[in-house]
Amino acid sequence: MTICSIQFIVVYVVVMRMSEKRKEYSVLLVDDSTLDRKLHSHMLMRSEEYLFDVKEVSGFDDVLSSLKNSQLPDIILLDLNLGNASGIDILLLLEGEGYEIPVILVTVEDSDKVAILAAQAGAEDYLVKGAFNAKHLVRRVVSAIERHKHRQHIQVLREDTQGKEASKQQLDFATLVSHEFRTPLAIIATSTQIMRRYPLVSEHKECQKHLAKIMRAVRHMDSMITSTMDFSRLETGKLAFAPAWFDFHALLENIIDDYQQLYPAYQIVFDGSAVPVRYFGDHRLCQEILENIFSNAVKYSSQENAIHCSSKSDADGAFGIIISDQGRGISANDLDHVGTRFFRGSNAKDSDGTGIGLYLARRFMQLHHGELSISSEEGRGTQVMLKFASSTLAEATNLQQQKQAGAA
Repeated sequence: MTICSIQFIVVYVVVMRMSEKRKEYSVLLVDDSTLDRKLHSHMLMRSEEYLFDVKEVSGFDDVLSSLKNSQLPDIILLDLNLGNASGIDILLLLEGEGYEIPVILVTVEDSDKVAILAAQAGAEDYLVKGAFNAKHLVRRVVSAIERHKHRQHIQVLREDTQGKEASKQQLDFATLVSHEFRTPLAIIATSTQIMRRYPLVSEHKECQKHLAKIMRAVRHMDSMITSTMDFSRLETGKLAFAPAWFDFHALLENIIDDYQQLYPAYQIVFDGSAVPVRYFGDHRLCQEILENIFSNAVKYSSQENAIHCSSKSDADGAFGIIISDQGRGISANDLDHVGTRFFRGSNAKDSDGTGIGLYLARRFMQLHHGELSISSEEGRGTQVMLKFASSTLAEATNLQQQKQAGAA
């Protein structure tokens, strides 16, 4: 082999090694000795296997300043004795501030007492000055970082498993409670309807008035149970979305008729000329969307002002339903937060509600490739716009998702 060939091979090996991507780690080096800082920094930065980004600081206050003003390091190399401060104090401070950064204590004393002290303070490891070389330092630093990352990964997996189990238990409990509540509610509703047909009761206006109150309370409680169940299923990924063709216009008409019977003192003005007879969507979820909006319109309006429900359509087959009232409205400060889960407006505290109705309505609209938007002014009413995508788009998207699920 010629000298030129050997030189070529050497150059090639060097270039290849330089081109290999080295794993990067960031290190905060804390030591009040400039000589020791430079020595330990040099040991790390001359590593050919790893790339270390080393930042050097000398004292107690510098540590906090560095952590607050820059990206957190992967590890801290911390001198045990910092003149007027102790590395143990910094360890305790890091724990108190909630920083989860592995720390290696560096000390001049090699004793069991120091080892125990370091472990009790939460140090990942400790090194004795003058007793390690560059290779040894790199190995201990990388091992400490990777051990810490592994523990964090295990903790995340454990919390995720516990969270899923808790969510399952929550859903099981909600299902059980829902069943236990719905059984007596059904009995109350049926008995009330029978009583309303009795001749003496049907002719007695005061009795009819109180029976109507019972029916409204039953309807409200049943709605709250449904919303709670849907929320639990949505949060745990168990919500069933089953789109199919149905008569959207009939659904909307039936809901309005129900509310007119439940709340005869309220006038609902309806123009559904643009609402399609055939629509591809989830009938139950669409019903939940509309009932949530009408429920709020009745709840936050007075009987003197009508509730308006109008509709409009686009050339591409999309259509919108606009439900507006002249009730108490929503304050400007609250408007951006309406529709987030558990949020209730500052002027709605005196009314019943869970704060999840609009949140669910918005999420259900997203499942239908639609949008829910709200415009309101406090004291002047609220307008809710439901924009549904065309059935063609919804059906095509659903069929594509079914194919992908089948292929998986």
